[in-house]
Amino acid sequence: MAAGHNENIEIRYTSLCQKQLHERCQELTTLTTEYHVRELQHIFPQLVRDIFGYGKNHDWGIFSSPNLKRWNTDTLEVFLSPSEGGMFSMINKLEREDIRFDYPLKNIPVTSRNQLQQGIKSIFYAKRVKTQIYHNNCEMITCLSLSAFDYYFFHFAVALLTAPELISGLASSANIGESDDMYCRLVEKYLNYFLPADGSPIKSTAMGINKSVTASPAKTLTSRLHNNRLLKPTMTAMEDSFTGCSKAVNDTVERSDALIQIFAEIWLNCYNGQEVGQQNSSKMLINQSVVTVPSYDHVRIVRRFIKHMHYFCNCSKRKVASDVINYSLSNTFYATENLRRIAIPDYITKKLFGFLQFSFDHWPMDSSFRVVLETWLSYLQPWRYLDIHEKPLPSSMSDAADIRKWKDFVFNNLALYSVLFQKYILRALRSDLTCIKEAHLLMRVAKVMNQPGLMNIIDEGEALLLSDGGRIMECYNNEEQLALISMQKCLDSLSVIYQPIFDVNMREMVKKLLKIVIESSRKLTITTDEAKNTGVINSIVSFFSTEYETEQAKDAYKTKQYLEQARYGITEIYQITQTEENTIIESVESQMPGNRTNSPDHTITDSGVALTPLGRYQIINRLRKFDHLPPRVSLAKRPIRRSYENVFLARLLYSLAVYINIYILGKSPTDDPGLMAVVLRYFASYSFIYLGLLIFVFLFCSSILRISVIFAVVEITFRNLIVAFFAISSLWTMKNLILVGYQQFYGNNKRKRTSVR
Repeated sequence: MAAGHNENIEIRYTSLCQKQLHERCQELTTLTTEYHVRELQHIFPQLVRDIFGYGKNHDWGIFSSPNLKRWNTDTLEVFLSPSEGGMFSMINKLEREDIRFDYPLKNIPVTSRNQLQQGIKSIFYAKRVKTQIYHNNCEMITCLSLSAFDYYFFHFAVALLTAPELISGLASSANIGESDDMYCRLVEKYLNYFLPADGSPIKSTAMGINKSVTASPAKTLTSRLHNNRLLKPTMTAMEDSFTGCSKAVNDTVERSDALIQIFAEIWLNCYNGQEVGQQNSSKMLINQSVVTVPSYDHVRIVRRFIKHMHYFCNCSKRKVASDVINYSLSNTFYATENLRRIAIPDYITKKLFGFLQFSFDHWPMDSSFRVVLETWLSYLQPWRYLDIHEKPLPSSMSDAADIRKWKDFVFNNLALYSVLFQKYILRALRSDLTCIKEAHLLMRVAKVMNQPGLMNIIDEGEALLLSDGGRIMECYNNEEQLALISMQKCLDSLSVIYQPIFDVNMREMVKKLLKIVIESSRKLTITTDEAKNTGVINSIVSFFSTEYETEQAKDAYKTKQYLEQARYGITEIYQITQTEENTIIESVESQMPGNRTNSPDHTITDSGVALTPLGRYQIINRLRKFDHLPPRVSLAKRPIRRSYENVFLARLLYSLAVYINIYILGKSPTDDPGLMAVVLRYFASYSFIYLGLLIFVFLFCSSILRISVIFAVVEITFRNLIVAFFAISSLWTMKNLILVGYQQFYGNNKRKRTSVR
């Protein structure tokens, strides 16, 4: 009979999968209430895989919901809702009977998979592994054995890394923090439900579930770890650091604890230095230069997760005494507070550091790096995320007194402040800071790191971290000491050599960046000044050309503002004196365009610029270049533009102009051909040649085909059109001539050209 019921439920599930999405969700909700849990366990794994498209090309629309009808998306969102959805009703029924599901090891991060295969089990994986004993009494981990809740959220988290639809769906959103994709909405819903950020305790989800691992998971787990013969001797000390964390979490908050660890494990631990090192060691000779970075949308979801974790962990800090009294008799309240205390330092810090370090090293050099940078800056400022119902406070409103309260957080995350700041400085040295987006990123970093009191805490933490003795430790409380010890363990596990943020080499590197900032600001100033230069020629060029549009002028002005703010922030952080800054400014001014030191060796003769042999060598080897053409270049002898001039006619007409000047006008052979060469040069342009041919062909055809009055009318009409076309072409060509002359005199000519010989 049981077999018949199993067959019936599997057949029914197969048939309902062929229906529309809203009907499918409604019938699955009904099916959950009709069938026993022993029958539901046969379809649950396939249901989860189908929802997220595991092993298939298409999911249920969770990543492409904007293309679906609204009632379809609403029905699916309700079905997957943690409070009233049919999916979690099925999960609750399955967990009451403690039914476990196998999950393959290949779908977890490489680092964790290798540790499990070596017998190293963290607290998170220790109660979630399935082992098999072989004939020689050796245990081997074959797969994970997950509860229904864990099984669902493992697939939910991994789906972000494997879904191609999400990449195109979210990347189109202009705002980093907003998207209407269903996956993002579900992430927010799950975080708000299982990790409430309004100060209330976590909702109890135990519901009488029969658990094999109960009341004291830490004690049970520790004994299992010590008795396991596959564990390495060094593992005991490592696991002891997690024992206190496990004791703080009871069954009431078990789901919330699991959710944080699953998201951190899948989203953050999949890209780090250890992961890349192990992948490269196994593929030393194959695709050694190919490195896969997190997707843009992956980092955006991580940023949402980090911000919510700040809200979740900080909301208890703003609760008044009356709120505590209301929950004082509730064990759930204390369990929730303990989880808030340990969530970030024990579950997120180390994995996020590896994730961001990898992203800083391998992310492409383009403006999309902003999403990585904003994720990093969001994590560095927990004092901004105190109330989820209010807008985060800007960095400028933070004061030293408020930041001093977060000393233990800064100490615990010292590497994320200093090491990643150094990595960003190296990246900024290779960026084009005349681009408004790159300048904005530099300004954001300088503004955040220059908050009052922050660098003093970092300097204080570095002195304590790098000190040999323990005498300095006596000045700090236990939490601050534990935070620094935890940070040192994190650096050792990731093989990071800590370099102080105020090191001499770092200070020299910052001076180089300051020089680039000043140089970029000067270049923008020169560009805007040239655009604002008054005169008839500039007015005509501005009318015809789009080079000096208003939007570009606004962008240049904003970029200069960002660079000035970044310059101020950098000088304040490293206390760069005015004398040092003046020295940098003088060095920049000596290398700015118009200075001979940046131009190739040349002389200016009556015929124009003449390169010396040394100057030719400098240009060929790209040692120096002309940033601006010297102003004494003859307009008549300007280079031939092969794009719209015939080289043969240009040279022929130039020779004709020289002949007229010498033998008709009586000028000296060394005199400039002047206006005569400029006028004749126009007849060498392709626009004039094509126009002349068109007029000749039309006149020839009209003289042959003149038969009736109709052709005469047509002829007159076409003659007028040709005259109009000739006038427009002439104006356009003259505009080009004026633009060329303007560019010659003001140094804006950057096209490839061939000199007149």
